[in-house]
Amino acid sequence: MRLPPYKLLFLTLSCCAATAVMAFNFLGAKWSGGRTTFHVAIPGVAPTGQSWSSAFVGAMAQWTALTDFTFEVNSTPLDPCVGYGRNSRGLGFPAGNGDARNSADFGTTVCGNEFGDNVLAITLTLTAPGTLGFDYLRQTDIIFNSKFSWDIYSGPSRSAKDFGRVALHELGHALGLAHENQLASIMASSVGDITTLQPDDLAAASSLYTAPGNCYIAAIKLNSRVDDALQSGDCRIMDLYGGSDDTSYVDVYKFRLEQDSYVNIQMQSTALDSVLIITDASLGDPLIFDDFNGACDARVAQSLRAGDYLLLANTYVVPEKCAGNVGNYLITMTDSTLPILGAVINTNASAQVTPMLFSGGASVDGVNYRSSFSAQELIDVKAQIAPVPAHVGLPGSTYVLATLSNGAQYVKNSAGSFVPFSGRLADMVAYRQGTLAALEKITVVEDLKGGSAGLAGQEIRVYVGYAPASAPNDIYYSSVPIRFSITR
Repeated sequence: MRLPPYKLLFLTLSCCAATAVMAFNFLGAKWSGGRTTFHVAIPGVAPTGQSWSSAFVGAMAQWTALTDFTFEVNSTPLDPCVGYGRNSRGLGFPAGNGDARNSADFGTTVCGNEFGDNVLAITLTLTAPGTLGFDYLRQTDIIFNSKFSWDIYSGPSRSAKDFGRVALHELGHALGLAHENQLASIMASSVGDITTLQPDDLAAASSLYTAPGNCYIAAIKLNSRVDDALQSGDCRIMDLYGGSDDTSYVDVYKFRLEQDSYVNIQMQSTALDSVLIITDASLGDPLIFDDFNGACDARVAQSLRAGDYLLLANTYVVPEKCAGNVGNYLITMTDSTLPILGAVINTNASAQVTPMLFSGGASVDGVNYRSSFSAQELIDVKAQIAPVPAHVGLPGSTYVLATLSNGAQYVKNSAGSFVPFSGRLADMVAYRQGTLAALEKITVVEDLKGGSAGLAGQEIRVYVGYAPASAPNDIYYSSVPIRFSITR
């Protein structure tokens, strides 16, 4: 949590004019997830008979009903000055770090410190360092100056101050809005005749909590790949929400997990200092991934809960270690630990190669993939093919080709046996024939002991591929093989 706290915001007595077209402002901090809870148990009632608590809850309800932010109510009493106290000067932000809970009440002081002249109410905010151009709000407390005369009413302002409109203003600070004096707004720095949220207030909250601004969002699915680029004219982090000052380029993707899933996402580029960010639809508490295995590519490898996510392909304004902040990149997204097997090529040089994904590897435990094994280890080699969507559901064939360092070549047939291969396409034997699935899973070998199989001292390269029945000689396969060696 940042110390000293982020802001002390107050509302004063005098009125102000409004003339601009659109001029909302932000504190530079927001709530992760677009919601927070206030303890509301303010004792007493106004002269008109309405309780202070019900008026405060009504102000919360107005923000919740008309914006994408949600205020929730906890009716347990809580002093907003818990964790705060008088500072050495008796002015400004109180000493202390709060209690990580939001609450509101009347007070003669700001937790032992002076309100200042003509100050009706003060909102205290604490933040924690964040990303994407914003810090994250962690606590807000509202203190109404009990030295003034208060009531609850609508219409022009009177000598007794209207608690409802002041609460509405302070709750705007609590969700991350700053003062606005150029356009008719409840967020004006001085109390006036406005009693409800204005279009500028609603636009401000929408800009802060409706993701992701004017940025285009493309869909990405598990077991797929995207070839794209970050370049001039692309969306920038600052475009995701108004108020950010991060000018780095970003492409935004959305994906849904129907169930809790392991995801393996890689962003690779020879031109970019790659950064991957996973967050929710409101850009809450993002997970940031950078510099995988000491290189400048980025990788996500972890389990995520079922739900909707945004994936941000990002870079640095000023590259930290790598080539630059514009250029081509490749994103691959799978639900297994299998390594990605490079780009896709076709046996027919004139065939159009559209995005599809090949992955595979050799291991002894199904988790850690290696390129060297002893002659006595039991080796499993597995692979996956995600065909281009246009081929899914159509008749087709999958293929497995193995080459040895001594020049011998073999293909795996439908009976599960490796048979010699001449190298001619006409002699290629299918591993499986039938309807092409969205994810073709291939067991190349299982419990292979290299010494017993006569493979000690050999390097093995395994290629997997597929072809639609409509073009049987156009076999799509991985440019990078599954490669491993067996020591003597």
